[in-house]
Amino acid sequence: MLEQLHIRNYAIIDKLDVNFANDLNIITGETGAGKSIIMGAIGLILGQRADTTVIRDEASKCSVEAQFNILPYKLEKWFEELDVDYEGETIIRREINNKGKSRAFINDTPVTLQTLKKLCSNLVDLNTQHHKFNLSEPEYQLHFLDILAEQVNTVEKYAEDFLVYEEEKRKLTALIQKINRLKKEEDYIQFQLNELNDAALEDPAELTNLENEFQILNNAEKIQQSLVENNRAIETEGGLIDQLNAIKGNISQIGHLSGDLEKVADRLDGLKIELEDIQSEIQHIIHKSEGDPQRLEEVKERVDLFHQLLNKHQVKDLEALIDLRTSFQDNFNNIDAFEEEVDKLTKKLSSAEQKLFKKAKQISSKRIKASEKFIAKIVPELKAVGLNKVTIQFEHTSLEELTESGTDHFSLLFSANPGSAAQPVANVASGGELSRLMLCVKNMMADFTALPTLIFDEIDAGISGETAAMVAAKMHKLSKKHQVLCITHLPQMASKGKQHFQVFKEVIKNQTFTRIKSLTDNERIEVIAKMVAGEKVNASALENAKSLLKG
Repeated sequence: MLEQLHIRNYAIIDKLDVNFANDLNIITGETGAGKSIIMGAIGLILGQRADTTVIRDEASKCSVEAQFNILPYKLEKWFEELDVDYEGETIIRREINNKGKSRAFINDTPVTLQTLKKLCSNLVDLNTQHHKFNLSEPEYQLHFLDILAEQVNTVEKYAEDFLVYEEEKRKLTALIQKINRLKKEEDYIQFQLNELNDAALEDPAELTNLENEFQILNNAEKIQQSLVENNRAIETEGGLIDQLNAIKGNISQIGHLSGDLEKVADRLDGLKIELEDIQSEIQHIIHKSEGDPQRLEEVKERVDLFHQLLNKHQVKDLEALIDLRTSFQDNFNNIDAFEEEVDKLTKKLSSAEQKLFKKAKQISSKRIKASEKFIAKIVPELKAVGLNKVTIQFEHTSLEELTESGTDHFSLLFSANPGSAAQPVANVASGGELSRLMLCVKNMMADFTALPTLIFDEIDAGISGETAAMVAAKMHKLSKKHQVLCITHLPQMASKGKQHFQVFKEVIKNQTFTRIKSLTDNERIEVIAKMVAGEKVNASALENAKSLLKG
């Protein structure tokens, strides 16, 4: 239940603190006093969006805090699913700064608005003049039928299985599309694969090696001519080797005169050995670089082929071409694997679909029985609030395809006038009729739900007299199973409250503030008398108010 509400800096509220009873809490006040503002603040706690226009003093943040006692309601699993710490005394806070940034907290843990909405949907049921029409929504109708059929958990499990089924269907569709795309490109890919296979790509370094070989073959004559001249300069009479020998001979003749000269002689020996090795290598290269026009053409063709493939496929080296060839080959291999996967997935989906249809049929059967039970129970409830000639029934259609809620479409049909055909409730029910219908539905469902707090914002609008008394009695009965907060203009309703709050405006230094106070017994008599007779309260109105309060 909602124990406490604290509002700061919201609209024309600077500071407001309320303690509610675990019973019927009545909230009254003149039009424009601020009752709807309080409902707006409660809406923030429930996850509704807000902007900076709600901030009274832009120098301070706006905050709304609500304390709930939820120990009796076994809501631990909801906290666990939302990854929020569970507390028997749960505090929900919403803050909005002057830039419009909103923050939400559950037990001081920051949460998203989506998380806040999910949790609060299990704490508070808000019914306003703008929310009554959920009776006309098929999803809501299915929901309360499932509650009456005591199969909410079954339907939730079905919905989970359906979502898994839908995800598998999306996978199957994507897989089939992929196979079709691959098959459509099969001829093109096969041509590319054949071309790469014909190129006999094996060594990623082959192109570099061939380009080096091409340079040698293509410049063989020039290389040989230069090398022959160099070789001649080394080995001919009077060449480099002869000159080194002469130098060494000269050094040797005077080597005994200085130890340093012996070292120079040794180094000259080393130079001679190195020079002879260079000469041998040059001769080898001369032999190796002999012109070979046929090999030159072969190398040129292969180098050109590699460059064509690199340019065609927009890759930088042979390693990338080899990877591309592997990818093309994998595409063909994958088609077979994908088709096998399609067969498996198709069989799996067929089995899942059969199970879902079977579950949906069982759910539908219970809903139909629940709809009959609903009609049988709701008619006396409606008569108890003055709708004596009402016709109400469900129109049921079985869907051919599975949906997240099953294979049912229910439409609640309504007529308050004898001889008039029942039509969808939103099309024909007046505001007062819809209010009473909603109240009766909530009262009927009170035995099946553990929702802590119900809030009704002028749900009794459009009724008066004996009908108002009937509705008030129904609201009073509902408050014995749930905490109820009710904003009303009806004295009959106000008199049924366990606790009565009056909302009013106060002007201080030319500034208007919304205030709320819990009325004493004498104050309640005065307020209810004004609701009966207007501002000019007479003795008769006071007696009438006392009579209403005595019940």
